Amino acid sequence: MRTELYALKTEFLTRLGYGQTGRWGERIATLHIQRTGAFVLSRNWLAGKLEADIIAIEKRTLVVVEVKTRNESFMHTYPARHAVTTEKTARLSALARAFMRQNSPLCRRLGVKNYRLDTLEVYYRRTYLKRHHAQSVWWHKSYVSST
Repeated sequence: MRTELYALKTEFLTRLGYGQTGRWGERIATLHIQRTGAFVLSRNWLAGKLEADIIAIEKRTLVVVEVKTRNESFMHTYPARHAVTTEKTARLSALARAFMRQNSPLCRRLGVKNYRLDTLEVYYRRTYLKRHHAQSVWWHKSYVSST
């Protein structure tokens, strides 16, 4: 996994153009989430107009991750996590419920009854990158219905 992270960093430094930074950050975030022991189910999952950057399972909890990629110069003046507003949290919560409804057999089989919303910030500079994973931005227990 370390070599894959190095390859992504090299790709960013050499070839990444405008508008691709977010997708690159999502790939870095996916690697980070896999390193923490979570199983990534989907990337860029859509439900109507809603999109989840990453959906994963960690210890029988569905984790919906919002990834924010920023230049390191903004890290202290406007942290990326501030871009996840109450409105965005409500949309991500609705998206988590929609995922659990649409994939209820899978969720039951894996024993998933809760969901959690995380933000993962990826800060980059030409010479290095940093990650900050804020877990449990919002937590909901026992959502899966018996129907």
